[in-house]
Amino acid sequence: MRLIDADALIKKVECLFKDLNSTEDYMGIGYNHGVGDGIATIKNAPTIDYPIEQIKWERDVAIEQLKFIGKGLGEKMDDVKPVKTGKWIEATNDDPCYYYCSECHWLSDIKTPYCPNCGARMGENDE
Repeated sequence: MRLIDADALIKKVECLFKDLNSTEDYMGIGYNHGVGDGIATIKNAPTIDYPIEQIKWERDVAIEQLKFIGKGLGEKMDDVKPVKTGKWIEATNDDPCYYYCSECHWLSDIKTPYCPNCGARMGENDE
């Protein structure tokens, strides 16, 4: 999909037509040759206002959430904690189908990219 400036396109078409037919009346011969229909098609073409409105709404929600925690757009988050990293360690009990997090010792039956209990990011070489 290509987004265009419809107003600029209409202006360009009108200018081109006037340049090519400078001696003719624009509303006369131009509309008789389809230029008017082309301009009407451009004016009546569907727009993408909804996605733009959706983006504006999402931005406004994000700003409200930042205000709620006392921060603004572009403001440094001093209280952000560093990312914990860990690894899944195979449990040594009778059932080898369980793993525990090296950070919080949460027991899990699957290896996930993050520990669901403490949020630690699990390394590539989990064992």
